[in-house]
Amino acid sequence: MRHCLCQFVLLSYLLIDSVHARTWYVTPNGTGQAPTIQAAVDSSTDGDEVVLAPGTYTWTSQAASGSSMVTIMKSITLRGETDAEGTILDAEGNSARVITAVGFIEISRLTVTGGNPTFGVTGGGVGMSRGNISHCIIRNNRTNSYGYGAGLVVGDGTVTHCQVLDNQAGPDAGGGGIYIERGVVSSTLVRGNSVRGDPGGYGGGIYAQDSEIADCWIEGNRARGPFGGVGGGLYASGRSGVTITRCTFVGNSAESALSSARGGAIATTDLHPVAITECVFIGNRATNSYSGAIFSSHAGVQISYCTLVGNETGIDNGTVRNSIIAWTNGPACDSMVRVSCSLLFSNGQPGSTCGIDGGGNIQVDPQFCAVDPRATRNVFLQSDSPCVDAPSCGRIGAAPVGCEAVSIESLPWSGVKAIYRR
Repeated sequence: MRHCLCQFVLLSYLLIDSVHARTWYVTPNGTGQAPTIQAAVDSSTDGDEVVLAPGTYTWTSQAASGSSMVTIMKSITLRGETDAEGTILDAEGNSARVITAVGFIEISRLTVTGGNPTFGVTGGGVGMSRGNISHCIIRNNRTNSYGYGAGLVVGDGTVTHCQVLDNQAGPDAGGGGIYIERGVVSSTLVRGNSVRGDPGGYGGGIYAQDSEIADCWIEGNRARGPFGGVGGGLYASGRSGVTITRCTFVGNSAESALSSARGGAIATTDLHPVAITECVFIGNRATNSYSGAIFSSHAGVQISYCTLVGNETGIDNGTVRNSIIAWTNGPACDSMVRVSCSLLFSNGQPGSTCGIDGGGNIQVDPQFCAVDPRATRNVFLQSDSPCVDAPSCGRIGAAPVGCEAVSIESLPWSGVKAIYRR
């Protein structure tokens, strides 16, 4: 009887909470249930939703002031009524964040832009202590000196199905697009972000600490500094390590004016595990470095079932297995990399060899479906590729069979190099 009574009381509380939860509707012209986003947030209680009608909400139109255009100190949902493209929060470059969120917050279907907080403030677009952000566009935000995460900062949360574009952090910062700690970034486009620092910025696209990165497209991000940027696409850190799965890294760069940069696509300098699995690396580079694709300061990086094509240089430290490394313009890897069950083909110095031979490696054409996988970004394999079922090794590379066997045009080495240097 006591058990039934407890269940009844719990159900009653749940029903009361659901009745009390409220939706606050806001419009750009102030004719909604609250005149501004901040007014709706201030009127809300835990569990409420603030829903924004399509349109542009600017710092000026929202009569914003202080260090943030919108400040949320409750556990609520803030979302656009329709989609991110049509619902824009623009801080207009004022010395402030766009959204500050403290509590467990759900943010979705918004474009967040124009954040530019002052010295030492993290999260130019969004600064979120806990929560989830999804189906958002985080574009053209900045942080200044020592400000991490120009696009957004997330702790204990998730970023999913977002676009993080053209944000800039620094100087002396990390995470041009995203800074995430103990969280997950998945199914997200991270493109055109940058970080700069002295001696070097960390994580042009993403700075990930004790986190998981999965199914993301990471392209054209830059880590810069006079003595070397670190991790053009992504910098991995943290005691429990970082996992990077099924991601594509294209055209990211770590840059230096005076010295060597590290990790055009990915870098880690912590003595903690980093697992990189089923990822694709195309056309990444690092200034004066072996690590145009991947850099590690220790042997704890595990690279498996990956495809690396047409990077300026390859891998510095770590263990590689069941992977394809082809058409690298410079060295495919340094002497400390241990490679097993992998395909090495037409790489630059020192030729087709790579680091320590762990056995099972082959040196033949991988037979991609595309004649120029760097340009088309198609690394699927022909059905008769040697990577489909290599003896004693099984599958090699990130992508499965994507076409039937096709005839191969014979090209001299000069012709192959011409393709991959376009």
